[in-house]
Amino acid sequence: MTRTDTVKTAEEAAVFGGTAGKPYDPCYHLACDTYDNVNTTLLDQFADGAAYATETFARSVPTMRTGNAATPATKKATRTGEGHTPAS
Repeated sequence: MTRTDTVKTAEEAAVFGGTAGKPYDPCYHLACDTYDNVNTTLLDQFADGAAYATETFARSVPTMRTGNAATPATKKATRTGEGHTPAS
């Protein structure tokens, strides 16, 4: 995971593997904290989650959809924040 010096519990070790009582990332901010010990599978999963969340948000904002009559870009703002249409 992306936790720092949090210690893994016995239950977590039983479910996910690893050693109970040891930090999730024993190299956090140490000399051994390099690109060589990056969990690329987990990084890929987090990137997929971030992409999904971004796409879901973008599709949920009505002014972002094609074909809507009024968008923030078509309304000229006269002060900061004006013209913004919050998602409902």
